[in-house]
Amino acid sequence: MIGMILTFMLISFTSIKYYLPGFGEEGVRKQLREVMAESEELKRRAKDNELWVENIKQVLSGKIPASKIQVNEPIKSDSIK
Repeated sequence: MIGMILTFMLISFTSIKYYLPGFGEEGVRKQLREVMAESEELKRRAKDNELWVENIKQVLSGKIPASKIQVNEPIKSDSIK
């Protein structure tokens, strides 16, 4: 019983686990972290672009004056009087 516990701890808390099937390589994990970070950056940029398009639509439709455009938050036409 103690041997099983020690073996489990040895595998769980050391890099030996990467030699077992299903745990993958450290390089793959690093690539996954990089892809996830890039994905988050792309999501942020897409949100910024959507905000820009929404502001331009409101200016072109005459709902708000161009001087009221905010860079970091969307403009609601009902909040401008």
